[in-house]
Amino acid sequence: MYVDFQTPGISSALYIYRTREEDMIRLIKENIPQAGDIIDCGSNMGFYPILESKLLTKGQKILCIEPDPRNFSLLSLNKQFIETEAILLQCAVSDSDKGGMLDVSSASNLNKIVSSSSISCKVERVECRSIDSLVKLYNLSPSFLRMDIEGHEVEVIHGMRQTLLNSSPGFILFFEVHPNEYTDKHSLKDELTWLFANGFRTKYLVSASCACPPSFQSLGLKPIYTIHTDNFERGVYSAVSNRDSLLLTSSLPKSVRYIMLEKFF
Repeated sequence: MYVDFQTPGISSALYIYRTREEDMIRLIKENIPQAGDIIDCGSNMGFYPILESKLLTKGQKILCIEPDPRNFSLLSLNKQFIETEAILLQCAVSDSDKGGMLDVSSASNLNKIVSSSSISCKVERVECRSIDSLVKLYNLSPSFLRMDIEGHEVEVIHGMRQTLLNSSPGFILFFEVHPNEYTDKHSLKDELTWLFANGFRTKYLVSASCACPPSFQSLGLKPIYTIHTDNFERGVYSAVSNRDSLLLTSSLPKSVRYIMLEKFF
């Protein structure tokens, strides 16, 4: 795949090590459904869409969403390596179809949607779309959604409630959490509470800083396995209760890196 050595981000790591985030990769490989369409939010230069496409069966599509023009140009070049039908959109995902402001980081994997009151560096106006509207526009039947969008997952989940209600059992929602971005008015707890009330449960949590952080230990949780990646030893946990998931994903210091949710009814 094509990478960018002019912009800080993930390109150098991919070029040197040929991989990254082995924990996320393993969970994608083990859990991506063999039916339905894939939605990839924050596709960056296309590393995950390429990986996901290699795991799909004939007829499954991937919707790749990336707002940063630096990344999108590379994503467009790398589309040739996506081994299934791929739809590429240069926009951000949010809770509605409206304009937004993208805080453009010097590192191309750390961009985030911001409010006017939180602008800290270079900002660009971007188009925003909700997952509900995109699913309708492209006539998708999603079974898997991955995102790493620096805290805006709260709005994205809120803007895909109809999609989640319409989805079949087995739908997978997989994303990195960012508790430093959450507030009472911008609450992942609220969205998780809604998900738990509408047929979802935590399939896996992946720890952030070490294999078994103190917050996990205090709840008596033990990993089902550990994995060394990105210079960290991380733990993968299953059978985590709703209560513990709500606590761990929003607590500081950050102890959860990823959460994978599955619809079970």
